Order: sequence, then structure tokens, then C-alpha cells
Amino acid sequence: MEGPILALKEGLARLYKNNEFADFAIICGPYTFKVHKAVICAQSEYFTTACSTGKFGGEEGRITLKAIGSEDGDDETCDDPEAVKHMVYYFYHLDYDAARIDSPGANVDNTPANGLAVLPHHGATASPSGKHRLGLGTRRTPSVPQQAVKPVLKTAGNMVMHARVFATAVKYQVPALQVLAASKFTAAVEASWDHGDFAEAAHIVYTTTPEEARALRNEVAKCITEHGVLLDKAAVEAVVRGISGLAYELLKRKRQHMMIAPMKEGKRAKKCRGSTGSSITKVLLQQDDVSIRALVRSKAKLFNTIPGIESDPRLQVYEGNVTNIDVLTKCIKGNKAVFLAVAVNDNQPGCTIARDTAQSVIAALERLRQEKPDCDLPRLVILSSASLSDHLMRDFPSIAHAGMLMAASHIYHDLREAEKFLRAQENWGVKSVFIKPGGLVHDAQKGHQLSLDKQQTFLSFLDLAAGMVEVAQAEDGEWEMRDVSVVPTAKDVKVEWRVPYFVLRGFLLHFFPWLWRYIGIIIVRDLPSEYPDLRHRLLSYSSYLANLPEGTLASVEKPDASYSVGWSCGKETLANGRYDTLKGSYYAQPIHDAELERKARELYPNCIEVTSPNVWPSEDALPGFEELFEQLCHTIVDTAALVARSCDRYGVAKLEGYQPGTLENIVRTSVSTKARLLHYFPPPPLKSEDERPDSAMATDDDWCATHHDLGALTGLTCQMFVDEEAHPPFAKSGRSGELPPLPELDSHPDPKTGLWIKDRSGQTTQIHIPRDCLAFQTGQALELITRGKFKAVPHFVRGTTADKGGGIARNTLAVFTQPNLWEM
Repeated sequence: MEGPILALKEGLARLYKNNEFADFAIICGPYTFKVHKAVICAQSEYFTTACSTGKFGGEEGRITLKAIGSEDGDDETCDDPEAVKHMVYYFYHLDYDAARIDSPGANVDNTPANGLAVLPHHGATASPSGKHRLGLGTRRTPSVPQQAVKPVLKTAGNMVMHARVFATAVKYQVPALQVLAASKFTAAVEASWDHGDFAEAAHIVYTTTPEEARALRNEVAKCITEHGVLLDKAAVEAVVRGISGLAYELLKRKRQHMMIAPMKEGKRAKKCRGSTGSSITKVLLQQDDVSIRALVRSKAKLFNTIPGIESDPRLQVYEGNVTNIDVLTKCIKGNKAVFLAVAVNDNQPGCTIARDTAQSVIAALERLRQEKPDCDLPRLVILSSASLSDHLMRDFPSIAHAGMLMAASHIYHDLREAEKFLRAQENWGVKSVFIKPGGLVHDAQKGHQLSLDKQQTFLSFLDLAAGMVEVAQAEDGEWEMRDVSVVPTAKDVKVEWRVPYFVLRGFLLHFFPWLWRYIGIIIVRDLPSEYPDLRHRLLSYSSYLANLPEGTLASVEKPDASYSVGWSCGKETLANGRYDTLKGSYYAQPIHDAELERKARELYPNCIEVTSPNVWPSEDALPGFEELFEQLCHTIVDTAALVARSCDRYGVAKLEGYQPGTLENIVRTSVSTKARLLHYFPPPPLKSEDERPDSAMATDDDWCATHHDLGALTGLTCQMFVDEEAHPPFAKSGRSGELPPLPELDSHPDPKTGLWIKDRSGQTTQIHIPRDCLAFQTGQALELITRGKFKAVPHFVRGTTADKGGGIARNTLAVFTQPNLWEM
């Protein structure tokens, strides 16, 4: 097929160059592009409408797009002629070259791609509904300072022009060009994020595209989060301060980064990596002529572990996660040896920490070789276990050895796979040493020796570290690619008396791996007697609310708050990338404290999503809705406070310095807490091209992608199923002025519909909450507050197949308790 496709592309390129058979014209600023309806309409829904109906300014045989800088064009509806030119070029070449700069003004009437003039940038337009169309105005956003706006040059991978092209592709509905421009923009940002053009590119991204066009917004926010030094630049600071919502998005990403980045090194790694890594640092600092680079998740924690080292000139500390290849490469570059001292203590099903670390280190080494093919690679010193070597364990009782392999089966599988992967890298010069000690214990440094023939349990972490340092500093290759054990020379090494506990726990997780799964969601019963009735009534209102007239729903929308207050529908994307028009949400803040709310508005004026006041439907539309909503939310918050109190007790018992009442205070008082009343509309019949087998539904997180809640505890009611065909939910007066509760089905025809959580082994479990109970889901703020003792639970919502959904809707309520903005 390559030949015919190439011929087709060449034919399109000839049409573009010669204007043969052109039957339509696009005029923008100094350019007139002679085009072919069949070509542009096949790729753009916008031009299909313009050509067929004459809408959006389409005249007979032509359409005029107002250009920025023109006599009649200096507002938000104007277009960037250069970006339009790239779009037209793309129609005929399925690509564009942002670095292409021709002579301005040369035969503009006949050559669509000539003249890349440099013009000032203005924002395009997005309607309040989020749909990007010509001629639909919206409020202006503050522009980036003039000194930060520069002509588009052959610099920084042309990220500015890629941003403009993306905005144009969104506006004129050219999906394939959106994908291409986003890809080019991402590559440019990754290569030149520290270039001065980044500020202007970020400004363009956030002022010329609608909220739901997330590709470039996500890339900008990700880049600023990963490269915090950008905030030291005046132009970037101006963009962040001037654009509503960007600062809040960065805040959320920062918190998410703080909680998600350490996950692979969480509490289990702390016992081993923390002990082994800090022990290696202590041993190395016993030498005067040593240079140390340490990659840590938290400098503060390292400095607290080894007091006084923050001012030691021999130590350079990099802060980040081992999966950040940029930081890891800088840390490794020029070193003689690299210690891989990451492991876990719990026999966690599905653990991959050793493999993940090994793969990250190899990726960093590959990058170093790409930069300098003849560079010397450091020696890798990997912490493993003697249990994986039959030779080292040959004198150990075979039954006991088999038991140890079972008690740590998941850990050892991870270590085996990591070792297999690292040994496979020897063919391109990566030399590894696999350190395989016996059992470890906290004790003083008493002396060690290296051995290829035996192991000994127990060994102190400091003696282990000394052995690893000896291997790393060996001048010859005696130990490379071999299993090396470190054994103590002292006779009085301490004994770890907790071994029976670890072995028993490991056996349980070996034979019953599903025991690991029941962490992350809590079911609470014996609630106040009025709770079941409150739940039934409010979830009935979810159907009534979602079926109100469009005008009534529009009156309780808040676009300036990114639809995170009041009614929202069609603003989110599904896991498959399509807009979610089958789910409606109503957001409100259930905790009221005038002083704290004022503080939030003053400190975070741009975080409108959090600080905006509630907006309620009128009493005529939904009588009693506001009172009922807040009554049920208060019940959930009060119950969440009791759960939080138990979490606090655990924190006080297990965490040094944990303050009593930390979580309970957040749950009871935070004005950032948000309640979300959800209505999942009955699914319409699917078109044939949208249909997929039910087997896909069995594994896909198809309604919303797997994610973690950002908050501390999320309160969840039992879902309610309503047959809206049999009982149409249209507002009618009922008892006590309220609308009558709707009949509730016992179950849904599609039993897989609803909430699912993903356990630590990667398996998914459907959650069934009894009607008279509440569930509480753990979020990332709780994980951060408890230093990883509680883990945020990954979860998703599975939708309904059309052939099973019928007229049945799903309603539920979630209350997200989360810290105040200044507590994050």
C-alpha cells in the first residue's frame, strides 16, 4: 500500500502547489488560499458546514477569516494567519513545517503557503459551553508582558507556532491536525523547556483553547511542575499569575506529584532503601577523598536522618523520583559506581520496585551513551538476597530455604526479573554486581568480608553498606556480573526477633494474595436512623435535577469556576477520549465558615473552582433541594470525622511527631471540601461503529479512567438505580413541598455497572455498598498526611452496555473531604 499512498500524497501536493481545479477560497489577513472543498471538508467539520450552508461567514465560493492586526480584526474572534496557513498546508500534505519561513508577500493570491509574516498574538475564542467556534466571544484573559512576546523564529523547536496551530485545529475542528500539533509541541517542550519562548507558548495554550482541549494544557502544567526553576523566570511567573485556573492546576499537580512520585519507594522501601541508602552514605563519608551524589525523594528527610551533612561539600543531593530520567541522568553522569538499594519488606503481590528501578537506571545510561558514545559507564551495585542463590544457600536446610522463598515469593520474583534484565545489558558494556546478603538487622558497624561461597544471617546494615562500597571501589573487575555476599566478621551481631512475624505474614500473602487487596475502602454501618431516608430522597433529586429544562440547568452553571460549582455536563472526557455527555454532576461546598472562606478567596483569588460560592436551583424548580442536600452532606461529614479520628489514633501510634486530631480537624473544618451529586443518564442505543464486545467491558475502566482521589477521605453512598422510562423524573409537587422519592430498583440489569477499585496486585474488585451504610475511600491527601501508612486507592466507574441499560439511570453522592488550600 505504500506506493498508492505515496502517489495520493504527491497528487494532493500538486493540487496545493498549482491550484488546479480549486473551487473555494479561504481568506485570512494578507493571504488568499485557493483550496478544494473535497479536500478541506473531508478533514474539517467546520469547513463542511461553511461550504454547505454558508454559515460562519461563508460566502459563495469563499470564506473570510478575520485576522489579528487587520483593520477590522483586533478582538478575540480573530485568527493568526500564519497558523491558518499551516493548517491549509496540512490539508494537502498531512504534515506541516513550523520552521518554514518564506519571503513575505510573494504572490499571496496563488500560493497558499508563502510568506510567514510575524504578527502579534491575540486570544482566539471559546464559548461558555466550551465549544470553540468563530464569532463566539468570551472574556479576555490577562496577556503575557510585552517583553515576553517575541516573533516566531527557528528556535525552541517552534513550540509557539505549534501551540498556535493546535489552537487553530481545535477551532476549525481538524482532529488529526490537533494530534499532530500536540505531538510536535510536546517534543519541542521536552527538548527546549528552558527556552524563553516557553512563556509565550504557555500563554497561547491557556488563552486560545477551550478547557476540554487538554493535550497542550497538560503538557504545560507537567513541564512547570517537573521544572520548578521556570517559576523563577518573570515571564513564566506572569503567565501563572495572570491566567485563572493555571495556578490551581499547578497546585494540584504539585500535591499529586508529592504523593504519587514516592509510591514506588513508599513505606516498605523506607525500611530497606532508607536504611541501606543512609548506611552507604555514612560509610562513604568516612572517606575524605570521595564525591557523593544522592537521589532522594526528600532532602529534609535525608538531612534529618544524618544530621550535619547538608553543609558537607562532598555530598550533592538531587531531589526527585527514580522514574524521573532527566534527574536520574544528571545524578549518574560521571560517577564511578551506582548503588541500587531499593527493595521492599512486605511480600506484596505484584510488586515491581526492583524492576522499575533497574529499567530507569538503564534508560539513564542509554541516554548518556547517546550523548557521548564512548563514555565510561558506572558500575552498578545491586542489593538482592542470598535466598536467590542456591550456591550461597547450599548449607542452609532445604526445607527452611523453601519456606523463605515462599514467605517472600513476590519480592523474590521482582528481584529475579530485575537481575535477568540487568544481566542482559552486559552486551553493551553495563557491568553489574549482585550483592546477596543474608538477613539484615540494625546494629553497629563491626566488620565484614566479601564472599562468593557463603552467606550469614544476621548482618548489620552498616556492614552491608561497607561491603557494597568495597565492591564499588574495587579497581579490577573481580566482582562484576557475580553473586557476592557480605558476611559479618563479628560474633555478636544482633538478632532480628521479628522474623517469625514477617515469615507468617509473607506465607499468608503467598497463599492468599487477595488479603493484600482489602485496603483503601471502609464500610461504616449503624448510621443515624434518618440516613436511609435522606439518601433515597436526595438521590431521587439527582434524577429530577438532571431532567430540568436546559435553561434552568444553564442558570446553575459556573463556567468561570471550570464547572466545578453547580451543574456540569459534557465537560469531562471518558477513558476513550470522548466527551462524557451521559453523566451530569452537581457540585456544592457543604462546610460553611465565613472567616475561612474569606481567607481562601484572599490568599487564592485565582482558585475560583474552590472559592466560588454555591449556586442552587430555585425553590420553584426543586423545592427543598438545598436543605436536603446539606442535611445529607452534614451526616456524611460527621461520619467521616469519626473515621478520621480512628485514622488519627493510628497516626499517633505509628508516626513520630504526628499531631492528634490532624485529619479530624481537616474533615470537620475545611472549606475546600466538595460534594458531588452524580446522575448517569440511561445509555442511548449505540451506533454500529461504536459497539464493542462485552468482554471489553469486563476489563476496561471505560467510563472514567483509573484514578486516585486528591482528597483525604471520600464519602460514598450506595448507588441508586431508577427506571426513568417507567417513572419519568419531572418536577411535580410532593409531600411537605418536596418532590416524591422515586422507586428504587434492587439492582441494574448490567451487574458490572458501578464503582470498581484496583488492588495492589492490579486486580479489580467491584464495590457494593449496602443502602444503610456509607463507604469511605482513601485519597492522596491522606496518604501524604500519614506518610504512606494509608494508601490512596485507584478506582474507576464502569459504564453500562446499551443493550442492557434500557431507561435505567444511576445516581450517587460523593463527598470529597480535603485540606484547605493553605494546608496542601
